[in-house]
Amino acid sequence: MSKKITDVTIVGAGIAGLSLALALSRKNFTVNLLDSRELNYQSSHDDLNLNRVVALNHSSIKILDNLKVWDKIKPSVGSYKKMYIYEQDEVGSISFSADELGLSKLGYIVSNDIIINTLLGQALEEENINIHLNQTVKKLNLGDVQTVVTNEGLELESSLVVGADGANSTVRDLLGIECNEKPYSHTAIVATVELERGHDNTAWQRFANEGPLAFLPLKDDKLASIVYSSDNSKFLLGMDDKQFSSHLSNVTDGVFGKISLKSQRVSFPLARKHVSEYGVLGCVLVADAAHLVHPLAGQGINLGLLDVASLVDILCQSRQNNCKLSSKRIVIKLEESRRIHNAMLLLLTDNLKKLFANDNSIVTLVRNLGLNLLDKNIWLKKQMVNVALGKVGELPSLAKT
Repeated sequence: MSKKITDVTIVGAGIAGLSLALALSRKNFTVNLLDSRELNYQSSHDDLNLNRVVALNHSSIKILDNLKVWDKIKPSVGSYKKMYIYEQDEVGSISFSADELGLSKLGYIVSNDIIINTLLGQALEEENINIHLNQTVKKLNLGDVQTVVTNEGLELESSLVVGADGANSTVRDLLGIECNEKPYSHTAIVATVELERGHDNTAWQRFANEGPLAFLPLKDDKLASIVYSSDNSKFLLGMDDKQFSSHLSNVTDGVFGKISLKSQRVSFPLARKHVSEYGVLGCVLVADAAHLVHPLAGQGINLGLLDVASLVDILCQSRQNNCKLSSKRIVIKLEESRRIHNAMLLLLTDNLKKLFANDNSIVTLVRNLGLNLLDKNIWLKKQMVNVALGKVGELPSLAKT
């Protein structure tokens, strides 16, 4: 008897990989889902790491809602109706208001682990998904049938392999796909803090010479997640908790009153990445395996979920047209649907980072003037918000109402 070939093998059980597995399973594709970690589903969120958060836009919410997981995630979500972006010393600033723009919310903040845990719980119930954990990809054989070989000797055969294994993608390396990478001088410091005065459902972003500092509102009005992208991270990480808390209070000019550190600080280097091609015959890349964006715009996971939703449409259309899942058409269609949008956001965040890092007096004067003028233009602000919310161009099916 011939061995049954699975439709798709997904490497990486993060938000993108799990979302893709669920979406494909519910379209009657058979899926192998592989991850190097030991992931244990928790019936309660109490024991999860809540310090690493992601910002979700409206398109991402719609994707998670269509996957029937949003209602389980929603009780743990923080949201923001306002956003305030300002230059050091508040010389230049711009604010966004959901009410002003005719929206209920501007965005949502939720723990990365809560999303993964919820998606994992759903994936475990799907008959079409075979989950293989603690398995590292060692070899990738591509041809009429794609074979993923793991460190434990497991061999998974499928029509298509999808690399959703993050910024340091093993799949990308095994394929030999070039990645245009630009390391930044900044290191991001992430932590949860307590605010004396509360965040008032407002996301704050302060730009200074050493780098941007963001306060992302959590569900509790007194708690926020910070992302401090600094070229002085060694000094900041060398502070004790009391010193670091005092530093945050000082650089925010008392906006939140006293700030107290409520978690450990975690740091990671920042870089921009974009692959030269989104795959080869029999294998494609999505999310951080294909592109990595500076966190100042909070768009990383939103771009990744749109990759996933686009790939689902492409695979469904290919099956309907009796086209092999391993065909070059899959790679071409994914490139066509996602490269330009991803490149635009990468370029935008890269230029914003450059713009606010420039301390030339003339550049600073023009920058502050531009921010203040833009703040008065409601139409332009609406266009900016539409881009951030993912409401640009033709959306894939999963991201539609």
